[in-house]
Amino acid sequence: MHSGIRSLSATHKQIIVAYTGDIHAHKPSPPEIVGGGGAAPGVETISPDSLTAEEKKELEAQMAGYSDPEAGHEHEITYIPVWLNDKTARGHYDGYCKTTLWPLFHYLLWQDVATEIQSHEADFNAYSDANLKYAEKLFEIYQPGDLIWIQDYHLLLAPKYFRNLAPDAHIGLFVHTPFPSSEVFRCLPKRKEILDGMLGANLVCFQTYSYGRHFASSCIRVCGYESAMGGSGVDVSGQVVEIMHCPVGVDANRVQVDCQRPGIKPKVDALRSLYQGKKIIIGRDKLDVVKGVVQKLKAFEKLLLDFPQWRGNVVLIQVTSPALTDSPKLERQVSELVAHINGDHQHIKKDEFYALLSVADLALITPLRDGMNTTSMEFVLCQQEVSKGTSQLARDLQATSRAPSPLVMSEFMGISNTMSKGALQINPWNLGDVAACIHRGLTMSDDEKWARQNTLYEAVTTHTSHTWAAVLVKS
Repeated sequence: MHSGIRSLSATHKQIIVAYTGDIHAHKPSPPEIVGGGGAAPGVETISPDSLTAEEKKELEAQMAGYSDPEAGHEHEITYIPVWLNDKTARGHYDGYCKTTLWPLFHYLLWQDVATEIQSHEADFNAYSDANLKYAEKLFEIYQPGDLIWIQDYHLLLAPKYFRNLAPDAHIGLFVHTPFPSSEVFRCLPKRKEILDGMLGANLVCFQTYSYGRHFASSCIRVCGYESAMGGSGVDVSGQVVEIMHCPVGVDANRVQVDCQRPGIKPKVDALRSLYQGKKIIIGRDKLDVVKGVVQKLKAFEKLLLDFPQWRGNVVLIQVTSPALTDSPKLERQVSELVAHINGDHQHIKKDEFYALLSVADLALITPLRDGMNTTSMEFVLCQQEVSKGTSQLARDLQATSRAPSPLVMSEFMGISNTMSKGALQINPWNLGDVAACIHRGLTMSDDEKWARQNTLYEAVTTHTSHTWAAVLVKS
């Protein structure tokens, strides 16, 4: 998303309005101790609540003068902070976003993931206050003719709040997460408020066609509004809100450059040496209940049971990162499965991750529900580089007559339709089918691997973060 937005600076002057979060400042170095040398300065976290009005103005001036070193385009990007007090910020993000909206949008009701009784009313009030603060800050700098682009489920009320301030504004809303069916969405206590907030936009865009249809259905069934534009819009008291879909991609050029980082080759060599003679399956997911890590591990175990020839001849390297919501039970379950299967489970740096993507014989992506998934696209780009690139790493792997490795991915992701013709798509709940697809991928002919890779590469380099941003601005 960020690279796509940044790419617009080639043609548009941009102002990014965002919450500051906690502010990090360097602590002064302690007095030097004779004979011991001075300690390196540390970093302290400062709450925005503790800042004076003068300090906030000073920080605003510094941000206004900031130049993004990665932009490199004709038009500068200006950054404007939104100041939220700690109570509002926590209730907005840690409260309503993380414990109500995020689970619901991933087909989980909040009681399925909550570790304690939630105060929905208080959290919604904080969510509403934060959205109003964004709208008011935006209105301070708004000029007639500006395009307003609001991002994701954190700001679903902001379109309506801003519409109340600027009735003629051009407002777009992009929802990066899935959007559930109306049967699930209607369980939300503040369902009408959320939908009316979103319908303050002129255009509401989703990752897939089905997410847009779910949204339209919810507007009709929950709010009683009528369908418009042949199903591609919603009529809200005579005002038509357009609905469209446009999947977010990755910055393909940046990933391809990252695949050639000099630190990757030594790590690839180490992996090839460590797992010599074995097939390597790579997966990377947040440790969230919707990411399908448990199902992936069980499917891998099923592979070893159904296809015993792979015992001792294949290794699954599963990389995890911290979850959006806390789930100690899931962590214990994953740890027990990993210990039982004897896989690898660790956090790694970028060079190590790209080394895994480069050397892997198969990528296994199994979310139960997801919007955008970058790992699948990064895998395709890394495989293209090592199969057709000119770096020393690519030449080493090409010397082994290695065809690009296949991708096995869940059908329940926002990018599944885009990559459906090249990937082996699976239902992650069907362990036998996942195991069979892993086996098929590991035994696939080189001709089929190349055919699938060419299809995937075209999809990934066509639907990039840059084209996503350009399409939405044009729409």
